[in-house]
This record gives sequence, C-alpha cells and structure tokens, in this order.
Amino acid sequence: MGLVIERFDRIRTECNAHFLLIHHSGKAAAAGARGWSGIRAAVDTEIEVTDGPTGRCAEITKQRDLPTKGERIGFKLEAVELGHTKWGTPATSCVVVPADAPDKAKGKRMGEVEGAVVEFLASHKVGIKKNAVVAHFNGRYEKGPVYRAIKALVAAAAVHEAAGMVCIAGGAK
Repeated sequence: MGLVIERFDRIRTECNAHFLLIHHSGKAAAAGARGWSGIRAAVDTEIEVTDGPTGRCAEITKQRDLPTKGERIGFKLEAVELGHTKWGTPATSCVVVPADAPDKAKGKRMGEVEGAVVEFLASHKVGIKKNAVVAHFNGRYEKGPVYRAIKALVAAAAVHEAAGMVCIAGGAK
C-alpha cells in the first residue's frame, strides 16, 4: 500500500491536481476504514458519509491543517427526471440538496442488525408485525438480536411501535 500511496502522490504532484480516494468501512463501521492504517495517515482530509435512521450526513473526521474536524453537513437526495429512455421510461438521477445534519449519535453506532432492520422497514410503506420482521431475517440473524435491534431502534426514535407493529420513523426514511 505504501507504493500505491506514492503513486497517488506522484499523480497529484505532476498534474498539480487534487486526488480523491474513496474507501469504505467494514461491517463494523465503528472500527473505521478497512485495511492498512497508513492510508489514513497519508490523507489531509477525511470525510465520512453516513446514511442513518435520522438522515444523511458528511462529517469531517480528519483535517490536517484546518480546525473543521467534527463539522457535520446534512443532506438529502432528491430524484430528478433527466428525460426518457429509448423505451419511453423516465431516466432519473439524484441531486444533493442541503438539509439539517442529523444529531450525532450518542453512544455506539448502529450495528449490522439495526441497519438491516431499518433498511427492511424503510422498504415498506405500512407497519409490520414484529414477528414478521423477525421471520424475514430467519436464517440470517437469530431471533434475539433482531428483537433487541427493534427495541434499540424504538428507544432511539428511529422506529415507531404500537400494538405489536413497527414502522420506520419519518426522519429515518
């Protein structure tokens, strides 16, 4: 990876240009980016983009020479129609629209099971019985972790619960 970083620097220097490296975290997002830690050491600015139950956010998590570390920039994506395909169906894309940054999560970040539950509930327009949510994840997750994830999401106000039914909260869509 050291050689790769050297090549990035050479391109940046010889072209007198900015070099953007896009990386990802693993399943445990709280552990940060996967792979060689020297990547983070080599960058001047690191921006983490998240899509959580309360909204989307770009947070400056490293800033070498400026005091903007920790700044959070909220946004949402809006679909726009670009025209029509040769089959007559709408061709769409997304534009980034400013929005309030969601509150910074207190405590630990959303885990894998919580994220899966939010994604599943967001794909439904109406509430679903809790046991149906658990059944959906049968074979992927045990019952206990799914019920605990639902309980944690309800406590975080990312999911509404009433009469054994759950649905995604308005801000979490």
